[in-house]
Amino acid sequence: RVWDAESGKELARLQGHTNRVSAASFSGDGRRVVTASPLDNTARVWDAETGQVLALLTGHTSGVYLASFSGDGRRVVTASVDHTARVWDAESGKELALLKGHTQVVRSASFSGDGRRIVTASHDNTVRVWDAKSGKELALLNEHTSGFASASFSGDGRRVVTAARDNTARVWDAETGKVLALLKGHTNVVRSALFSGDGRRVVTVADADDNTARVWDAETGKVLALLKGHTSGVVSASFSGDDAAARVWDAETGKVLAPAGVIGSVPPVAWVWDAETRKVLAPLKGQGHTAWVVSASFSRDGRRVVTASSDYTAQVWDAETGKVLALLKGHTDQVVSASFSGDGRRVVTASVDHTARVWDAVTGKELVLYKGHTQVVWSASFSGDGLRVVTASWDNTARVWDAETGKEVAQM
Repeated sequence: RVWDAESGKELARLQGHTNRVSAASFSGDGRRVVTASPLDNTARVWDAETGQVLALLTGHTSGVYLASFSGDGRRVVTASVDHTARVWDAESGKELALLKGHTQVVRSASFSGDGRRIVTASHDNTVRVWDAKSGKELALLNEHTSGFASASFSGDGRRVVTAARDNTARVWDAETGKVLALLKGHTNVVRSALFSGDGRRVVTVADADDNTARVWDAETGKVLALLKGHTSGVVSASFSGDDAAARVWDAETGKVLAPAGVIGSVPPVAWVWDAETRKVLAPLKGQGHTAWVVSASFSRDGRRVVTASSDYTAQVWDAETGKVLALLKGHTDQVVSASFSGDGRRVVTASVDHTARVWDAVTGKELVLYKGHTQVVWSASFSGDGLRVVTASWDNTARVWDAETGKEVAQM
């Protein structure tokens, strides 16, 4: 069921599974819900408002324990008793990838923030990292001594945290499979483990006879807080969306002027603040981004804001009203940086798709494509006169481009 979180009123009833439902979660934009059933062997995507079934995910040969959306809401991953996880098109219900290799029940499966990888946890005492597109196994994590209950990525995708039946949780390097921290202290099965938004902490919960949740330092494995009071086994816990605070600083003195809410939380939203009074002037959401807001910056005159998002777009906003003025759409992967030219007429964006692009800030039309980097382009900005663009990439180079022609001028 879907409920109003404030009033407790039932908003929609999602009815169609023929047996017990074990999991339900929203898409990033809150418009859809995906559910899983361990007894009717299906997962289903629903309209969260009407309760209508939008897609039936059928193909598992045994029960489906868990189902969750990718960050952009375009795909769903499921974990099953049939020893597999599967990736599906969230709109059509078509199976896109089969993740096969576990020898026991797959208990959990989730996407990395960028949607490129999936981590699965199984009763075969292993966690595996997979390529979400090809289904190829990338890493095997297998130091727990008893079956896993859950596994999930940190926000940057570099680490995985696992919860297991051996009463511990562990933090791992997602690439090498090396254990980085052992979270030891629970006296019963650890059911769930999740990172905070900034990746600095982990929250875990434990089964009956322990009945606690604990907050840990994700680097040292030290317990930071013991959450005690439940009288029976705790099944899940998660951090609030504002756990990684954004702040406004005085650039001269280093003094914090305004502790603010998170920029890039879920639901996807950025905020315009008065740096002196700390008052929110405009939440930038409405019909805006459908996934994480990664960056936000002002035009020079302060009248507009441009945001970059994991939903593959950038958007230009009116900084006073919070209204969307232009949608910059064309990148084929996450947009991680966006900034205005000095005169405010153009925007330059940087993307995980290895390119940077310049756009008309009024119409949203793509003007120039900068192509040549071989890895993620992490940042891009105009020179003061607007004649050049500089980009920085994970391919270990920075490049200067002619802002009008897209021709590479220099490589550092």
